[in-house]
Amino acid sequence: MQRPDLVALGICTLAFVFWIFLLTYKYYYLGYYDWDLALYAQAMWSLCHGTTQTSLFGMSFLGNHAEYIAFLLVPIYFLFQHPLTLVFLKVFSFIVGTYVIYLYAKSKVNPVFGLILMFLFLTYPANIFALLYEFHFESLAVGLLVLLFYFFQSQRFFPFCVVMVLTALIKENMPPIIVAFGIFALFTKREKGKWAWLPIVFGLLVFYLEMFIVTPFFRQGLGSANGYLGMYAEVGSSPGDIIKTFVFNPGKILSIVLQPYNLRFLFDLMGPLMFVPLLSPHILFLMTPVLLQHLLSTASTEQTIYYHYAATLAPFIFLAAIESFHFFRSRLRPYFYPLILVMVVLSFVANVFLYSGKIARKVKHFADRLDPVRWEMIAKIPRDAEVVATLSFLAELSQRPLAHSFLGVVQGAMTFTGRPLELSSAQSYALVDFNDPWVVEQVVASPSQVIPRISDFFLKEKWSVVDAVEDIVLFKRPDGKLNLVETSRQPFLPGEIAARITIEENFQLLKFEIGQNRFGRPSVIPLTFYWKALRNIPDEYKMGLLLKKEEQTLDVRSRTIGYAIYPTNIWQEGEYIKEHFWLDLPDLESGDYSLYVGFFNLHEIRMATIRLPDDSGSGEYDIVKLGDIHVP
Repeated sequence: MQRPDLVALGICTLAFVFWIFLLTYKYYYLGYYDWDLALYAQAMWSLCHGTTQTSLFGMSFLGNHAEYIAFLLVPIYFLFQHPLTLVFLKVFSFIVGTYVIYLYAKSKVNPVFGLILMFLFLTYPANIFALLYEFHFESLAVGLLVLLFYFFQSQRFFPFCVVMVLTALIKENMPPIIVAFGIFALFTKREKGKWAWLPIVFGLLVFYLEMFIVTPFFRQGLGSANGYLGMYAEVGSSPGDIIKTFVFNPGKILSIVLQPYNLRFLFDLMGPLMFVPLLSPHILFLMTPVLLQHLLSTASTEQTIYYHYAATLAPFIFLAAIESFHFFRSRLRPYFYPLILVMVVLSFVANVFLYSGKIARKVKHFADRLDPVRWEMIAKIPRDAEVVATLSFLAELSQRPLAHSFLGVVQGAMTFTGRPLELSSAQSYALVDFNDPWVVEQVVASPSQVIPRISDFFLKEKWSVVDAVEDIVLFKRPDGKLNLVETSRQPFLPGEIAARITIEENFQLLKFEIGQNRFGRPSVIPLTFYWKALRNIPDEYKMGLLLKKEEQTLDVRSRTIGYAIYPTNIWQEGEYIKEHFWLDLPDLESGDYSLYVGFFNLHEIRMATIRLPDDSGSGEYDIVKLGDIHVP
């Protein structure tokens, strides 16, 4: 092996180790906050236990996408049954693609150029975002697509056929790429029979079977034969209509492609390489099916590099860049070629710097001070128990037959089937972060619909608290020992209770207690609040808790009164509300502290006014003292 090859292999090894370390760090700081790793980890766990049915999908995972590659991965996952196995496979595919890009660039230009382009591929913003994102089987296509092209160009037919079959099994959008290879061969290969017609026939046949036979079979009873056709409503309501639009109304296709958001997406893809790949349109033609899939979709996430959607486009963009530089080297004067290369590298560095802030923010948000507590709560859930959880917990909780997303409660139905979420086990757990971005987004967007669903789920089913810190709560049912929020038409406390404070004549804080530390965490202060609604409250309020020592503010926390279970905007006149809150105050020295409270009107975006009882003075305040806390 030549020295440049060893250098390339060493760089790829270091890149592999770096990404394995970073994504393992992300996992153990619960940084997988989206659907996909949990979905596919449970799909693989289910396959290892003899079924394609998964509770997170609410159906066979084959009714979502034609991801038959999962069956070939069963032996690996059976040996290493952990969500990180899929993450490591994704990184491995990316590194294989990176090294093959180096080999192809070396053969077309020279080893030094190959090393430079390989490094650019490793640091390409779209690739970084794809690696930082969740897992998709589609991300396994990176290495296979580069190998497919490499074997195609080097006339190695049998390896090409093997990779072609593996690629077709990844997802339904891969067979059209294989068809594109066949069309490309019609114009570039002498042996058109095997290089052209085989990929065309094979690709079309597999695509037809996936889209019109197998996937509809697994989606029986769900209303639509293919769940994602709705994202192409502007082009057509069925595959036939979409084909007719392409044939008879290409102007409409062009008008969608040229929308500003699509042009921005294309700029993000080509800009780092200074649009050099555009000089090799015959190579870019190979990615046309997937590119059109994204450009014509109504889902805004598909027209951005911040998810995984660019992962299958990046290999072709770099392969086209190699072809363009091969042209520069053979046709231009000697000093032009290195000059163009330097300009491309400078453009690339500028683009990486442009995206560095967003990359840094993604990595920065992995860790949270309450992550150790989250893991303690996960450990309290039995391995075989049915569980409902917000998304950041789901990857770790996916390795069981009955795991559900809390979004099924929030949305009133399961995302992939539209059916109501029904728990089948008599004893269940719910692990909920009420500050989960998905939950907060839904509550803010549709409070009148979402809040009653959450309220009904927790209050009617009598879920009790097993563990809690601030907005992170582990529930269990049936077990009525400790309710997070309770409501009543009668006071919870005996006798008449004078209001401690009144908030804008809407509601009162009757009493505030520091309770017993139930969960054994010295840094957590258990608080209980007793409220009374003076009228039907139209607005939602947050409360701010300020910890002071000798008039110096040491800590400030904000929380939604009543959580998302029973917030103030659904309180009814005359109701009494009792709620528990566990305030985490780590690293406090022993001594006496004062706890103050303030309120914020979310509807009007302003501080709320507070009135004290008449015998405590007059006037209105923004912040008032609740009481004293002694830390041993």
